[in-house]
Amino acid sequence: MFDWLYSIGKDLHFVTGDMLNHLKGFDLRCSGYYGTPYATYLGIALLVITLGGLALQYFIIDSPPKRPVGTWWLVALIIGLINFVAAYIILGSSTAPGHHCKDLMLTGLDVIGVSFFNLLCGLVLAMVITGLPWLRRLSTNNVFTTFFKND
Repeated sequence: MFDWLYSIGKDLHFVTGDMLNHLKGFDLRCSGYYGTPYATYLGIALLVITLGGLALQYFIIDSPPKRPVGTWWLVALIIGLINFVAAYIILGSSTAPGHHCKDLMLTGLDVIGVSFFNLLCGLVLAMVITGLPWLRRLSTNNVFTTFFKND
């Protein structure tokens, strides 16, 4: 379901070809894509963490107006770091010997690359969501305190 997203990560050299096959669910016997669809799990985690973090910022914290734009970057960085940790936890143990196809050459750097790509996707998604004016109007106080300041 989210294979396309990690294919973009492969084009940007964050994800290797072997890791992309692993994310798509290449099974232990190396016979096809019948294994765990890690790309789907990572994509759903990315959406839930990013949308949940922004919903928390908009509706629960709902800070006073004219707050510095730097606090929005701090919230986005925290969302990105949580996305990084979630991807690392989801993929970390799956790259151990015996937990993936023996033909795939997977290392810890592959996991870090995918995790860093998740961090970047979380930042971009947060910027896109908060850049839409009709979404900013959903909050009573945060209308002018997104990444893109309206002075």
